[in-house]
Amino acid sequence: MPSDSRKNNDSDKTRKYKPQPTKTRKNTATSNKKPQVKKSDKSKEKKKGKFSSKHPKLVMAIKIFIIIFLLLCVIGAGIIAGMFFGLFGDEFEITKKDLQVGASNSVIVDKNGAVIANLSGDEKRKVISLDDMADYLPKAYVAIEDERFYEHSGVDFKRTAGAIFNTVFKGNSSYGGSTITQQLVKNITKEDETEGMAGIMRKVKEWAKAFQVERMISKNQILELYLNILFVGGEGNLHGVELGAEYYFNKSAKDLDLAECAFLAGINSSPNYYNPYKLASDTDTEEKRNERIKSRILTVLAKMKELGYIEKQEDYDAAVARAEAGLTFTKGISSTGTNYSYHTDALLDQVITQVMEEKDISRQLAENYVYSSGLTIYSTVEPTIQARMEEEYAKSKYIITSPSKTQTSQSGMAIVDYKTGNVVGVAGGFGEKTAGGWNRATQMEKQTGSSMKPLASIAPGLEEKVITAATVYDDAETDFGGGYKPHNYN
Repeated sequence: MPSDSRKNNDSDKTRKYKPQPTKTRKNTATSNKKPQVKKSDKSKEKKKGKFSSKHPKLVMAIKIFIIIFLLLCVIGAGIIAGMFFGLFGDEFEITKKDLQVGASNSVIVDKNGAVIANLSGDEKRKVISLDDMADYLPKAYVAIEDERFYEHSGVDFKRTAGAIFNTVFKGNSSYGGSTITQQLVKNITKEDETEGMAGIMRKVKEWAKAFQVERMISKNQILELYLNILFVGGEGNLHGVELGAEYYFNKSAKDLDLAECAFLAGINSSPNYYNPYKLASDTDTEEKRNERIKSRILTVLAKMKELGYIEKQEDYDAAVARAEAGLTFTKGISSTGTNYSYHTDALLDQVITQVMEEKDISRQLAENYVYSSGLTIYSTVEPTIQARMEEEYAKSKYIITSPSKTQTSQSGMAIVDYKTGNVVGVAGGFGEKTAGGWNRATQMEKQTGSSMKPLASIAPGLEEKVITAATVYDDAETDFGGGYKPHNYN
């Protein structure tokens, strides 16, 4: 500490043991000197100064000890939880079969047993195997997302320690500590708590489930499933690298070159932030976006080169040159659904929701399960009724345009067998149906309005004999007595 601080402390001691005369105290109080700091405060300050200036290694050792202690606690908790869930509990209900990417197409049959839909792999996502991907694509994801993927058992201790250090000592929780296995678990489950104790428990359960997944399926199966269900951005909430390749480059994932593989892997943390098709703005210009795309591709390429995933120098040089020159993007068709009937669309949505609830999994995995697990799904549709509805709803005579030319008439209809409660036919809108189109019969929630009047007013009036089928009321403002004098809404 500075010498004047030691002097002040000495004077404090002098005043304590040798009280000064009254005159001296008066002169001290009225002088221009700053008030003396209390001994207790200065002592603490002095001790603090000695501790921080003379024992930096001790401070660092304590911090390292805290990190190791926290790491052991959380990892230990995760492993113990994983063993507990795997051996004794039903907290982790995803089976080995559920985790594997399905290779068999599911089919839908009508009430008579005839096949009306074959859910081939071009529905909500396109499920492909690792063999159907460019060789560099899985390597790019492993390099930038989880470089020790083939070494850990679900949790990377080193990355987790780094994440804890940044959170505890730097206040930065954005440091990525999740392995590919953990990311897969997060994509599969519906748990997304991030704050407080709920966030801590979610993380522990994530570690536990990652540990279980590594025991259930192989590394390649984990990587394959991960690459088929991850979010890749674009319109329509696209998932899986095959749709990503189609959307950004209008080609299959097996035809991607090294630079294109690096791009897909590089944007994984925030796909739409790097989306080359987004409209530019004053704050996010096209030049800025192109620069961050280039920077991200070069980062992935450098990491792949460092880890030995790029063996040929000419491949690396060519990819770097492409990134520096600006990658060429060719937008593919973003529509991914086959144009089934409105009834089949509603059926699939219901089945997927049911699988989500029964298995307690995310919608992405439920869709993958429903489309690609060789299921036979029994529909309640009556083919003749459905065909007749579609024929009628396709007629142009029902489509009436408003005077402002901004709206057209629309309708939705569902026909229910009152004996069984089964929905036998659905029409979701006038005109030509598009894949995944808005289903007004099942998805639109609106007030019933005047359509309720025959049930709410006329039927009770007839039943109570207040009116008959021949009763006429003039369409004019009427006072019915008893204070009932209704007005038009507008």
